[in-house]
Amino acid sequence: MNYFIESSAKTGFNAEKIFVQAAKLLYTEFKEIAKTQQENKVINKKLENINNINNIVKNKKKCC
Repeated sequence: MNYFIESSAKTGFNAEKIFVQAAKLLYTEFKEIAKTQQENKVINKKLENINNINNIVKNKKKCC
């Protein structure tokens, strides 16, 4: 995480702000990863359907 906030462990200055900001950054990153994974599932399902259709066409017997 590339983020800097000046803080103090002794006085607690900005301690809450650090944790809130870290939680927001992690949440945003998690949402992006989840979205990408969902998009990949959709793409993989479409590719699977195309492969199934290709296999059906390939295995279809030719008639004279």
